[in-house]
Amino acid sequence: MNMSTITKTLGVLAMLASSASMAATINVVPSNATPLVGQNFTLTLSGDLPNVFAATIEYSFDATKVAYVSGIGLGSFSVFVNNTPAANPGSFYIEIPAGSVSGAQNYAQITFTALAAGAANINFFDDGGTNSGWPDFTTFEPVIAQYNNANVTVVAPVVPVPAAAWLFVSALGGLATLKRRQKA
Repeated sequence: MNMSTITKTLGVLAMLASSASMAATINVVPSNATPLVGQNFTLTLSGDLPNVFAATIEYSFDATKVAYVSGIGLGSFSVFVNNTPAANPGSFYIEIPAGSVSGAQNYAQITFTALAAGAANINFFDDGGTNSGWPDFTTFEPVIAQYNNANVTVVAPVVPVPAAAWLFVSALGGLATLKRRQKA
């Protein structure tokens, strides 16, 4: 084997062994997939990441259907939210202050309030680049994360017909019956 082939082979093997070729999956699990208008609900981000230490995670949602309330880190994780604009932040930063983590864990919990009926269209994502994504603790190379986003649909509460309405309808029926008897 010539030196050029050996160099290329080692380069490919090094690239395959690096964290840049690793991928991870983050699951987004809602506390309630069909919250009623006015209810709060949370989305928990969890997954199995190899040797990472922090991430910038972007997210989007339909601000006519839900409103951001808060974000907290779980376990040893901290969450810092980008509050621009304050009522509808578009990204947050997850940090692990004590070094790297590996394995299946819960990372963060984001709370929303349901505003109006319809699909909330909440989506989490990162580009895996050097400024966002999940950097490897050793190489600082991005670990590409795939997000299994949850479907959340806000439901309008069913408003029952009040008892007074039923009494009113039955009273009208009684008056109509009396009117008919008087004519007969």
